[in-house]
Amino acid sequence: MRIKTEDIAARLKYVAEQEKITLTDDGAELIAKAADGGMRDALSILDRCIAFSENVTAEVVSEAAGIAGREQLFALCEAVADRDPAKALDIISELYDASKDMQRLCEELAAQFRNIMIAISAPDRTNIIVCLPSELEIIKRIASKLTLEQVLGFLDALSSCAERMGRSLAKRIDMEMCVIRMCSGNPQAVQVQAAPSADIAALTAKISELERKLANGTPAAAEPPKNTAPRREPVKDISTAPEGAEFIYIDRWFDIIDRMKALCPALAPPLVNSYGYNMGGKLVINTKETLIKVLLKSADNKAKILEAVKDITGLSLSTVLTGYKDTLDRSGDKPMAVEAADIPPEQKLDSLIKKAEGGGIPIDTI
Repeated sequence: MRIKTEDIAARLKYVAEQEKITLTDDGAELIAKAADGGMRDALSILDRCIAFSENVTAEVVSEAAGIAGREQLFALCEAVADRDPAKALDIISELYDASKDMQRLCEELAAQFRNIMIAISAPDRTNIIVCLPSELEIIKRIASKLTLEQVLGFLDALSSCAERMGRSLAKRIDMEMCVIRMCSGNPQAVQVQAAPSADIAALTAKISELERKLANGTPAAAEPPKNTAPRREPVKDISTAPEGAEFIYIDRWFDIIDRMKALCPALAPPLVNSYGYNMGGKLVINTKETLIKVLLKSADNKAKILEAVKDITGLSLSTVLTGYKDTLDRSGDKPMAVEAADIPPEQKLDSLIKKAEGGGIPIDTI
């Protein structure tokens, strides 16, 4: 449940008194407003303020919490009401240089225009205007310069700006664009780029052609919608290969992988630990990497790897199968290696002697 601003401010005053910290009334109220109904957030902001100074005023709160100073905030509201974009941009620049958070500034500006909206539409309801007592006259003065329709437009613009800032990397630009539109008197205005004259001429010619056909009683044939989505195709598994199929290892498989780095950079890395085979005119990729099957569902990716095979080997293969078959080695459909238990002891000894001698280790045989 949201806690009232005055209750949070009273609790903060109590905490400050217990900690022997000076907290002014306007400082406590500003912290309470910044916390937006959250007591834990308010205490966290107070901790940050104490790190700045043990005499916590509204100015200290503005500095520590990264929010706009009250004077600058009302000056920005007045610049918008006076349609003075130069002054508004100067204020935003000062706040940005002082490391103020642009998204928080947008929210604070919206809160003040909400107060102005109430001052215009329900001037006797000052109890629901969230401001310091000394700020009420400033709000009424700015409200006297604006219409309710203008303020509602400002609030819409600020709401859209705050939403856009959540996914933007250029929050200052978003804030400046929004304020300039507000100063223009048409905050929701969006510039529309005029279509090139050549496009207009082509469109006019097409309309004339349609009118001619309709006049002659010829219905205009509707063009089928073009499917611009990438084509997806299922990828067959090695297990679907016919019984007794012959797998011929593609000798230049790693050259093909290098070629894929240029043709399809996304597919090249997963291919590193794979082997390629020609199985009756079809490309077989033997791998445990499941990502390859996912990427090859794209008809474009499938075409690129078949193109790479043709470029490097001259083979024109028709489709691609993937999966893992543990009996395949570089020679084709054969066991990966002879088990050590099947090698005669004499052969093992001869092999070891040859390896030792090759490494420069002298061997004396008895």
